[in-house]
Amino acid sequence: MHKVFLLAFFLFFSLGACATDTSSGDHLKAVESKYPTGMITKSELRAHEKFFNHHETEASASDIELLKSIEKPIIITTYFGLWCHDSKREVPQLLDLLDAANNKNIVHRLIALDIKKTEPFGRQEEDEVFYTPTIVVKVGEKEIGRIVERPNESLAKDIISFINN
Repeated sequence: MHKVFLLAFFLFFSLGACATDTSSGDHLKAVESKYPTGMITKSELRAHEKFFNHHETEASASDIELLKSIEKPIIITTYFGLWCHDSKREVPQLLDLLDAANNKNIVHRLIALDIKKTEPFGRQEEDEVFYTPTIVVKVGEKEIGRIVERPNESLAKDIISFINN
């Protein structure tokens, strides 16, 4: 009797796992096809109004001034997911900061990832992106720092600390 119970228990959970895997796989495909991936412009991103629904914080004057003070050219590449709650919190704030600073020394690239954290050209592999958002800061081709999911202090302060170190 004990063996029959164990066998039934094992079969129940094994079959349940298969059903869960299949349904979540279908869900993942639906989520992936719902959002664009790859390089995306600010205006294309801003067209996804739901991405900005929870964005209510304004850039602080001190953070704007920090980004305005950057005197050497840097490249900021933001890997994010339109489906990701951390991206929805950080990326709109970064866009606001960069727009307000309007510093010609800062080049900003936006790369949208699917739910598997990939994009058509595989740039996320080159920059070793495993979490979203990941904000990679470079001088030329050399990475000087990155913000993963959320900044340590603030977006601007973290970026400035990368430059100063």
